[in-house]
Amino acid sequence: MKTTVQPEIAIIAAIADNGAIGYKGQIPWKIKEELELFKQKTAGGWLICGTTTYKNHLERLQGKDDRIVVPVGKWENCRSLGEAIQYCGLQPNRKIWICGGARLYCEALQLPLVTELHLSFINAEPIADTFFPRLYNPIGYVACGSSKWEVTEGTSLGHMEKYGFVHQVYKRV
Repeated sequence: MKTTVQPEIAIIAAIADNGAIGYKGQIPWKIKEELELFKQKTAGGWLICGTTTYKNHLERLQGKDDRIVVPVGKWENCRSLGEAIQYCGLQPNRKIWICGGARLYCEALQLPLVTELHLSFINAEPIADTFFPRLYNPIGYVACGSSKWEVTEGTSLGHMEKYGFVHQVYKRV
């Protein structure tokens, strides 16, 4: 009898104090340290994202640090989150990262297969038109580690700002 290995599936997101994750298809801030943390965590993994996230942010990461980016959308090879997870499951030794946008986050938070949440909480309230689903107390997850970052410079919509952020990891119980 053949046993199948279920790949690890995690959500990774950067969320402002007002829940913002995007504005006009862009991340409403640029924080070098947070981007480096994202790259470090997702290296060697599958990155599942929506078409807008892919075109505006992740296309340039395709193949770097052994990442494989899988866009989901009606014009993409994978038309649903389920199809993308099934496709990524062909190589279960790679962690699967769901990294936006809002619709995929909302769908992924409903899946029992998601075992971890890696959330950076950005100390800012930028103008936004895209928001992370409300998740102030992730039911079924327990906080298992955090790191606080004080950032001296970052930009928000072209203006220099001082930011800090807390990166929190949650594991499914």
